[in-house]
Amino acid sequence: MGRWVCRLILALYLLLYLAALYIAVVGSFGLLGHEPEALASVFLVFIALPWSFDVLLLTFLPVPIVIPQVLLALAPLLNAWLIHRVCSKERPSANAQKP
Repeated sequence: MGRWVCRLILALYLLLYLAALYIAVVGSFGLLGHEPEALASVFLVFIALPWSFDVLLLTFLPVPIVIPQVLLALAPLLNAWLIHRVCSKERPSANAQKP
């Protein structure tokens, strides 16, 4: 029973990530007739926690501005991978006999 709940959480997280990424791209570049918005990526920052803090520290280093933006867009995938690893980990069943 717990596996499907874990997979549902992963699916909802990935849908939320895709929605935040869509809002960030459309809002940042002013696509689809929207005005460019400076705070369009705020949802993506929250979805990418705790990795977004590390990525945002890169903005203070002399690197091209594209690198932190791309890393911030990909950081939620690390969280999704961690959720997947927790979901796929084998758990002993309650009916298993102890040796």
